[in-house]
Amino acid sequence: MKKFGNNQRDRFFIQKQTEKISTEEKRVFSHEQNNISSRLKFNLSYFRPESPGYDFSNLTPENLHVLIGKLKEYSKEPLIYWENQNNYEKYGNFPEEKSDFFHPESVPTEVSWGRFRIGRMERLVGFTVPQSHHGHKRSFGGKEYFLDYNTFYIVFLDLDHKFYITSRKK
Repeated sequence: MKKFGNNQRDRFFIQKQTEKISTEEKRVFSHEQNNISSRLKFNLSYFRPESPGYDFSNLTPENLHVLIGKLKEYSKEPLIYWENQNNYEKYGNFPEEKSDFFHPESVPTEVSWGRFRIGRMERLVGFTVPQSHHGHKRSFGGKEYFLDYNTFYIVFLDLDHKFYITSRKK
C-alpha cells in the first residue's frame, strides 16, 4: 500500500523548525544578527529636574506610563532610526537664545544636544556624544571605556516645550 504524503505540510514544518533554530541562534549574544549593540540606550546620570524643567514625580501615573512606553519603544532601534522618523531632533549646540533652560555646568560642552518627542508638547531633552567621537577609547578609574553615539543622556523633562522655543506659524 502506498503512503500518501503532503509535501506542502512537510515544507511548512521544515521552515518553522529552521526559523526556530535561527531565532534561538540570534538570542546568543555573540551571534552576528543579534542587534543588542544597535539599540538606543538611555542614561539618567545628568538629569536635572529644576525649573523650567520637571521631575518625573510631576507626571501623572498615566503620563509616566506613556513615558516608559515611549522609552521602551525608542530603545528597540538605533538613534539614527528615530532621527529619520522625526521623533528625535538633533540641535547640535545648546540653543542659548531660543531656550528658557540653561546649560548645566555638569554637562560637557562638546556634546550634541537634542530631544525626543514624548507627546504633543512633552519632550525629553538631552545630549549624545558627537558621531565624530563614537568608538573613541577613554580611560577612567583604571578601566577603558568606549564612547557611544547611540546613548542618549537625559538632562531635562520639558513638559511645556520651553527648551527650544519656536514661533507659531500663522
